[in-house]
Amino acid sequence: MRKDTITVLTAASMMLAACQSGSFKISGSGEKLVDGDTVIMARANSEGQPVDTAVVKDGKFEFEGKADSTRFCIVFSTKDREAQLPFFVEGGNIRLYMADSPLTMEVGGTTMNNKWQDFVDETAGIGLDINRLASRLYDTKADHQARQEIMDSITELNKMFEEILISKATKNIDNEFGAFLLTYYNRFINRDKRHELEQKMPGELRKKTF
Repeated sequence: MRKDTITVLTAASMMLAACQSGSFKISGSGEKLVDGDTVIMARANSEGQPVDTAVVKDGKFEFEGKADSTRFCIVFSTKDREAQLPFFVEGGNIRLYMADSPLTMEVGGTTMNNKWQDFVDETAGIGLDINRLASRLYDTKADHQARQEIMDSITELNKMFEEILISKATKNIDNEFGAFLLTYYNRFINRDKRHELEQKMPGELRKKTF
């Protein structure tokens, strides 16, 4: 067997072993991070309780460890706890880019994070539009008709979000990402439709927590 072939096979075996062991490496950067900043990683539902911390060096930060299962997490700088970047901890090499706007934040490198970024790319703008319109509801100069028009616009945007959500959940109904969408966004999907999708989901995924 040729030496270069052996080298390729060895590298592939090492990558496979890393994936099977559930080890992960997170490589991150951010538009406002400076050397010496502390970045905190936390479970998304833990109110910011740290799982791990890293110090920014050369504009970058890293986390490493093992993931027994896929977990939905966030990272944020201690200087700006509001600018939280959600992502999934799972086996593999994960890339993160922290920013103030969800339109410029980025995650990727692994299956769940690639799917998550694709979903965010399609829905972040809708969320920002809803927030912008909602802020106008409290404008003291807006009369009843103006408020009703704003509510109608928000309703249409919510329908758009639900359509994308259902489409993504349907395409991923046999994997963890579909289970995550139905769990995390359950209140955004019509109950009958959610039940219909849940019945198509493999049994082991119905009890999955993130």
